[in-house]
Amino acid sequence: MENLVVYLLIAIAILLVVVLSLLGKIVHSLDQIHRLANKWHKGSEAEKDLRDGQFDEVIKRSEKEINRNPTNIQAHSCLARAYYAKEMWEEAKREMEIVAKINPSWKREFTQPYIEEIDKQLSSNNAD
Repeated sequence: MENLVVYLLIAIAILLVVVLSLLGKIVHSLDQIHRLANKWHKGSEAEKDLRDGQFDEVIKRSEKEINRNPTNIQAHSCLARAYYAKEMWEEAKREMEIVAKINPSWKREFTQPYIEEIDKQLSSNNAD
């Protein structure tokens, strides 16, 4: 009987260790989700600024984010569209090309139309 109690206590201890380990992993996952949500929120602020015509603010915020994380596609996309809105064609094209390089699947539907329009603007500016 005593052996049974000892084995039961060992089994409970092992189960407790496993549960605590799983809880630690869950907490870690929730922390990662929270960080991603914060990044998305920042991206949403840039999108809002774009809609509101706050292009200088978008440029400042996007450049800061790109300095911290050079492959942040959202920051490059916002920066490109802010440059585009300000008719800073060469800068807009450079950023759109970076977006296409980071995520080639965006090229056909997202970046290519911008790049084609930028090329038209650049060629018409050169013709003047």
